[in-house]
Amino acid sequence: CHWHDIRTQPTQAPEIWHTLQQYCTQKWFGIINQFSGQVIYQYNGEMLVAFNRASAKEDNAQQAIQCGWQILKDFELSGTIKTHKLSIAIHTGLVLLENVTLNGHHRMNMLGQPLQIVQQIAEHAAPDALLISDTTYSLVKEVFSGQKISFPDNNILIPVIYQVQEDSL
Repeated sequence: CHWHDIRTQPTQAPEIWHTLQQYCTQKWFGIINQFSGQVIYQYNGEMLVAFNRASAKEDNAQQAIQCGWQILKDFELSGTIKTHKLSIAIHTGLVLLENVTLNGHHRMNMLGQPLQIVQQIAEHAAPDALLISDTTYSLVKEVFSGQKISFPDNNILIPVIYQVQEDSL
């Protein structure tokens, strides 16, 4: 999940980010759970969610897309946040998850190139869009339709991504 500040004078005020963080926690954890996702990282209203079903990578990609659309719809219908718009980026790939316990607090870390890829996709996503990597699209193209988007930016790890079309659900 990636937030886009829509105000003419963007601010980094802590109370804004706290509001976005609370909104994510209160509204989306149930949706993420419903689609068998697990929140790995959450900070300043942005979230990283992992989908790891034992069956197949295709199932994980489909669950992630369905969850992403449900979150986008929930956000659009709620109208609670007036300062930001939301976009979602999805990439399928192997990562290393590690459980960390420090001073009695438990958290999970995610390591690997897929994390960098999904962050770059998110940076290029337009508000209200659901973008997926070429790898993810190859797994779900029989189920979801997507519009190919190419980026001339040589700094992006993957040159081609797809915007999932809502009418394909």
